[in-house]
Amino acid sequence: MNCIQFFCLLCLMVVSCADVPRGAGDGRYLPGAPRLLIGESRRMAIRVLDESLAKLTTGPNYKAVNVTQVTSQNFNEFICTYKVELEVGSEKKECTVHIVFQPWPDVNDNINIQCEGDNVIDELIR
Repeated sequence: MNCIQFFCLLCLMVVSCADVPRGAGDGRYLPGAPRLLIGESRRMAIRVLDESLAKLTTGPNYKAVNVTQVTSQNFNEFICTYKVELEVGSEKKECTVHIVFQPWPDVNDNINIQCEGDNVIDELIR
């Protein structure tokens, strides 16, 4: 067996053994792929969102009103993505929020907020 055939066979084995997504919330996912959070994981992620929004030092004061979707992804860091309705003063806006957590000490986390019609807010948080 030559190197190319061996590599193709190895890739096929890895893909066939992977835990492929079968539906929202069944706990099975492809490593590194976004995973929809439900139950206690979702509640914990929403608490992290609320705490992170409270730590912002630039831009307006945001408050999460309605979280429609939360996904997480693991690479060298942990990424949570939220589809959320944020309250800014008396106004409500549909937004996407990304929070990137670094597992290393003395490294700040990052929050990125993208609301319709607004500038992107990208800030390091502690």
